[in-house]
Amino acid sequence: MFEQRLVWLEKVLGRLNAAGLTINRKKCEFCRSSAKYLGYVLDGDGLLVDEDKVAPVMNYPARTDWKSLRRFLGMFGWYARFIPNDAEMKLPLLKLTKKNAVWIWADEQQRAFKALTEVPVLARPEFAGPFIVQCDASAFAIGCVLSQVFDDGEHPIVYVSHVLTSAERNYMTSEKECLALLWTICKLCPHLEGYKFIAVADHSALQYLRNLKDPTGRLAR
Repeated sequence: MFEQRLVWLEKVLGRLNAAGLTINRKKCEFCRSSAKYLGYVLDGDGLLVDEDKVAPVMNYPARTDWKSLRRFLGMFGWYARFIPNDAEMKLPLLKLTKKNAVWIWADEQQRAFKALTEVPVLARPEFAGPFIVQCDASAFAIGCVLSQVFDDGEHPIVYVSHVLTSAERNYMTSEKECLALLWTICKLCPHLEGYKFIAVADHSALQYLRNLKDPTGRLAR
């Protein structure tokens, strides 16, 4: 394993040299079992949050006013990729940040707050194998998980989600599910472009789009 790391290191340094780029030796760490980078930790288990960086978010006390809640949601945004369907999950909290909203911290806010501070581990992508894109649309949001099947089973690589606009909430079910698929593929383009992936949706009516003759309206677009 150590010899393989040396091979990878040589390739990386070769690419940097070919591109005319230099690195600061004092800021480099080579052949480590784990490394911290931009608020994350990379190790043999995959991608984790840096506990030192995320502690202020994970230990944030329940909020008592809208300003501190907005501050929490802002800090949390950096780690949204770790939370399944975070857009819909935080809707109870977003209600309290709206203008003229009455501040009531009820059970649904507490549940949402607690769920957002429980962060899972994400696997590292293996670009040699196909990706699995699973997406779903509810009345209020789009949720997606990008995953892959490894020797020990299927593991998530990244989560993405999107709160539907007022116009999007008026879409028909098929339109919402189609929007979820298209939005997800565009959002995950850096992972998917040029690689094989399987798109999974729980709305069988989308299959007819492949055979739709002369499509019109929003679905055609």
